[in-house]
Amino acid sequence: RWLVLQHLEKEGLITKYKHVVITRSDYLYIAPHPPVENIPQGRIVIPEGEGYGGVTDRHSIMTMADAPRILALAEKVVFGK
Repeated sequence: RWLVLQHLEKEGLITKYKHVVITRSDYLYIAPHPPVENIPQGRIVIPEGEGYGGVTDRHSIMTMADAPRILALAEKVVFGK
């Protein structure tokens, strides 16, 4: 997720889009994605199931305003920043 954040910042995409959907590249979706327009700032949407006692990181939707804080979590855990 840290690499996604770096790319969003480098390419100036944080100011270009309102929402970001992060998903696995090996997933095959057979239906259109539900609308993301109603997801409010301060919320992250993840699918139910496959959490195995935690929170799945296989698919997540968030506002672009929340993306830097959420996507930087791994860096904080690993490096204590």
